[in-house]
Amino acid sequence: MRNAVALGTGVLVMVVAAAALAQEIPGQEEFQTDQATFQEWDADGDGQLSRDEFMRGARSAGLFGMWDSHNDGRIDRNEFDEVGFGGDFAHWDTNTSAYLDPTEVYRGVFATQDGDDNDRWSMEDWLAFGEQSWFNG
Repeated sequence: MRNAVALGTGVLVMVVAAAALAQEIPGQEEFQTDQATFQEWDADGDGQLSRDEFMRGARSAGLFGMWDSHNDGRIDRNEFDEVGFGGDFAHWDTNTSAYLDPTEVYRGVFATQDGDDNDRWSMEDWLAFGEQSWFNG
């Protein structure tokens, strides 16, 4: 009986720990394209997001999961079209694998919103990113 209680307690501890861990992982419901997030991602504090700053922030926020409807770590042409990124899938698929990995998606998203094509996002670019239908559903 003691083993059953110990086993049950161990399972409960694992379930509680898993739930706590899940709460620590940012999800799309929590992510906001607000000024605070922009400033957090702006590592050098210059008031703009470089492509590298955006990619680091996007990875840490888990944005790829918003668009990976098959949950397989890649985006195929159908997912790309369903999300409505626009543009040419083949142009985004820089390694010609017929799938987009997170790096390819983040680069494509960044380029799409970089209005003046200077490899930096202003606050206006950031806010426009948050207004995209493929971002906010």
